[in-house]
Amino acid sequence: MSSGGAAEAALRTQIDHQLSEIRTAGTFKEERVIVSKQDNLIEVDGTLKPVLNFCANNYLGLSVMN
Repeated sequence: MSSGGAAEAALRTQIDHQLSEIRTAGTFKEERVIVSKQDNLIEVDGTLKPVLNFCANNYLGLSVMN
């Protein structure tokens, strides 16, 4: 294995360990796939009921749709 391959393997091991710790702590965020048009209520893959959509680029408040 080349030094680049060894470094990559070490980095992957470190990242896997950190992700494992984050999951164990309960702070890992899974992304959900939106399967409807973007609106205040959306449909998300794997759910049966509509989900309230918070605007990701508006972290100071709720997204308001007129």
